[in-house]
Amino acid sequence: MSTFSKADLPAFIAKVDALGGPSSAKAMEYWQGMRYRPQMKVNEDLDPFSEAYVDQQLALYHEISGRAIDQEANEQSDFNVDHHVAGANAYAMTNPNSMVRHYLRLSHLIAVADLPANAKVLDMGAGWGMSSEFFATLGCRVTSVDINPSFVELIRRRQLRHGLPIVAAQGTFDEFLSEDRFDAVLFYECLHHAIRPWTVIERLGKMLKPDGAIIFAGEPINNMWRHWGLRNDPKSIYCIAKMGWFESGWSEAFITACLQRTGLSVKIEASAVPTVGHLCVARARPNATRPAAAAQPSSAQPGSFDLARSYARGDEWFMGPQHLIAKERSTLDVQSATAGATLVLGVENYRRTSIKLRVERNGTTVQTLALTDRKTEVRVPLMAGANAICFVSDTWVPKLELGNADTRAISFHLAAAHIEP
Repeated sequence: MSTFSKADLPAFIAKVDALGGPSSAKAMEYWQGMRYRPQMKVNEDLDPFSEAYVDQQLALYHEISGRAIDQEANEQSDFNVDHHVAGANAYAMTNPNSMVRHYLRLSHLIAVADLPANAKVLDMGAGWGMSSEFFATLGCRVTSVDINPSFVELIRRRQLRHGLPIVAAQGTFDEFLSEDRFDAVLFYECLHHAIRPWTVIERLGKMLKPDGAIIFAGEPINNMWRHWGLRNDPKSIYCIAKMGWFESGWSEAFITACLQRTGLSVKIEASAVPTVGHLCVARARPNATRPAAAAQPSSAQPGSFDLARSYARGDEWFMGPQHLIAKERSTLDVQSATAGATLVLGVENYRRTSIKLRVERNGTTVQTLALTDRKTEVRVPLMAGANAICFVSDTWVPKLELGNADTRAISFHLAAAHIEP
């Protein structure tokens, strides 16, 4: 893999433009295997939700773009509105192969989201309006919001042309307001432009109906960063350097934590179809309004395995009659009424050697330890509200190390949990 740095950016952009721009086959062939090498050193041990971490990413943005962040000025696109109003689709594309990935993604997302009839959908960062038109043709009533007034004009004029149930409005992720309540807030290829996606999710989550969902597709979930940061692939670097766009990406654990901070239950899946990518549906938990042991620390009984099981994300643990058995990454979703409470866990190690364990809370590492004894008490400080407690640990195969019949790759056993105020 070859790398390029800040000094190479003018020549890199000129070369991509000469080859037909970032969407051309020749440009993609030219930059195959290339990655940007930043001068800015980002400390990934900082709290990824902190302003100190954000400041680092903004400094990296300045390094690449050569400008201060100004999304109202930079997140704009000039285009012939009349041409796109008259087009067969909002992109005015005539090659079906250029459009099919969008419809595949949105079709899969609709299937996973299971929206009600006549659903009210808020399409944030709607851009050309393609996603708004797709949802409207399925019977949804759509409110389309974009920062660019030219996009808003395009959506309005195409709505008049086709008579679709779409209302378009100019606004930003951080400032749009509505008295309506929506069955879904949709982000399609746009949430990664938000500098602080967790605050966007919190604001717009308040506009959901009680059973509503935040849904997205076409967003960059990857492992470029432990938590989140500007993407270093050539196309992203081109867009940051030439257009001044903010092109971030997130780990799955981090964007999950962003959604869970708002009290949402998150389902993210990677489609078997490569062009579809990740799909996300995040809803209010069915029992979110009921008093629960996790929200009432004084009612939790020490040694409660049932309580531990109620926290567990079922697909991330092996379920036993008296234990939860951890995999390489296993998560407990815990609600706490106040800050300062402590989740107390009864952890057991049935391996003959130690198990290395890292504990993350909402995407941030809170402790690391080695499970050397058969039984260990693990104490995890909680924040007020939603806490996604993720355990990242060694795995071992009992058949190989103990000689029994268990061929699973397992980690530690969780026998009990309770909360101390």
